[in-house]
Amino acid sequence: MEDHFEGDGELERWNDPDGKHLARYQFTIISEIVEKRGFPRVASKQHGIGRVSSLTGESFPEGEYRLFAADKILKVLTSGFEHWEILASS
Repeated sequence: MEDHFEGDGELERWNDPDGKHLARYQFTIISEIVEKRGFPRVASKQHGIGRVSSLTGESFPEGEYRLFAADKILKVLTSGFEHWEILASS
C-alpha cells in the first residue's frame, strides 16, 4: 500500500532546535501488509522516502531534523543528494 504526504512546514536540526526553516515536503509512505491464515491483515512495516526543500533557497546539510508538518512532528534524515527518509513520527 502506498500513500502520499506533502505540504509546507518548518524544519529544524535535531541537535539545534533554535533555528527553524520554512520548508516544503513530499513523501511516499509504503506499508507492507502481512497476511496469515486465521488472523486479520496488519501493516507490519512502514517506510517513508521523499524530498524536503527550503522555501527560502537554503540548503540543508546531511543529518537528522524535526519536520513540523500540518498535524504531526516527524523525525527525518537526509544523507544528501535530496534523499530524505522518515525515521519516526509523533
